[in-house]
Amino acid sequence: MLLVLQAMKQRHEAFEGDLATHQERVEQIAAIAHELKSVLNTSRAVTYDWFIYLQCSVRLLQSQPVSVFLNRDVCFFALLERLSLRC
Repeated sequence: MLLVLQAMKQRHEAFEGDLATHQERVEQIAAIAHELKSVLNTSRAVTYDWFIYLQCSVRLLQSQPVSVFLNRDVCFFALLERLSLRC
């Protein structure tokens, strides 16, 4: 009877060890999922901002002569400043 109980105890301890290993894996997967959700939210925000800037640049291009954009003195940051003022 003692041998049976010792065998059952060993199986139980092995089960607890496996359970702990799987728990760590589940926690790692949950952490990765949280990171992916954060990346997805950031990606959505960047995509939305890019869409807004695209709309604003179309509006700006429609309202300005092409020569303004061909002028080398007009820098990208000045354009962005104009876009943010118009939108």
